[in-house]
Amino acid sequence: MRGCAAGGPGAEGGLAVPLDEFTFNSPVMAFVTCGGLVDVNVEPAGIGGYEHIASRAVAYEVSGIRLRVAALQDAAEPSSCVTTPRPAVTGVEEYRIGAHANYTGEGEGGWMMPAAKSFRLPEELTGRLARRAADEAVSQTELVVALLDEGLKTRAFPGIVYREGPTGRRAALAVGPDVWEVIGTVKHVSGSGERKVGNAARMLSLDKHWVRLAIEFYSAFPDEVDARIAANDEAAALLRERAARRERLLA
Repeated sequence: MRGCAAGGPGAEGGLAVPLDEFTFNSPVMAFVTCGGLVDVNVEPAGIGGYEHIASRAVAYEVSGIRLRVAALQDAAEPSSCVTTPRPAVTGVEEYRIGAHANYTGEGEGGWMMPAAKSFRLPEELTGRLARRAADEAVSQTELVVALLDEGLKTRAFPGIVYREGPTGRRAALAVGPDVWEVIGTVKHVSGSGERKVGNAARMLSLDKHWVRLAIEFYSAFPDEVDARIAANDEAAALLRERAARRERLLA
């Protein structure tokens, strides 16, 4: 911490604080450092203690200083989901979505500092959330983030839904194929503008409205759709390679 010029939050460059045993007597602290904001958890709980964290830590170099960083699953487990009863409001709990710093290697010190938000949810809803997370073998935070992400996207684009599949959940048309299939077709059919839309609609047996909706969704979230297209292309290439091997073997 001394090598990172750590100081207390509250002033540009950090407030001067003694980095001694008295300062670190608190189990959780926040510092301003040369690498950005850093939260310090002196007494990790619920994940096997410091020895468990150290055994899975990952090393990064920040501003010339080599640091060991806890694995994401270890950092998220004790603090990402905290439910605290609100006695003043019957049947309501506070649900906190905790976020953790990501090392990007760019910008100020290479750290991206996400935010943490708290929401007050009915107890019945938190119970359903916990059961669903257990059924899907994911953390409650992962499930909440996925539900928020999908919910906001489908609210913004009525007619878009998310479906389960062999490779996970993906965006699809409510009355037709997955969005990535529509976009893949649009990219390969002839024509331009409305003619391209019409050709894709005929090939997919869809009304042009649905093709336009897929295009609008793609324009907003291209990385999500392109990743699906790339995964499909990779799988198709693998199948062709296997077929070619069989033909060579049996020739």
